Amino acid sequence: VDLSKMYLGPLGILPVLAVLHLLPDLRRLDLSYCQLTSAHISIVARCIHKHPSLTHLNLSHNPFSSLGAQILYETFCATPSITHLTLNGIELLPTLREKIEKILAVNAGHRKRQFKPLLREEAGTE
Repeated sequence: VDLSKMYLGPLGILPVLAVLHLLPDLRRLDLSYCQLTSAHISIVARCIHKHPSLTHLNLSHNPFSSLGAQILYETFCATPSITHLTLNGIELLPTLREKIEKILAVNAGHRKRQFKPLLREEAGTE
């Protein structure tokens, strides 16, 4: 779902996230340029946690702080489906950015193990 460049504001984000609950197979969510603050990120994080199919999240060019990024990190620790996050135009402490990158890598590894083929062909058997 691409909601980029929409000003959602403190009240607009709530009905949008309510509608997202009706999309159980949601895989990508683009909330770039939506003027989301750390308070909004907290609300988004609660929604993300309830979407086990969501893998990609774009929050680029939003004015949230390191507090919002810390909330995202904690959400990604509890939601292993998230494997990709785009944060272009957001200033974060390097250590916090590294923590987020590491948990996303862990989540990606978990996802690969989760979806191994159920039937494998053995070499040399016919």
